[in-house]
Amino acid sequence: MYSTELEIEAPTGRREDVSGLN
Repeated sequence: MYSTELEIEAPTGRREDVSGLN
């Protein structure tokens, strides 16, 4: 849920990191 907010704020490269963290 909150991951979506990070995905929008974070760049494409960071998006992958966020997904892995979750």
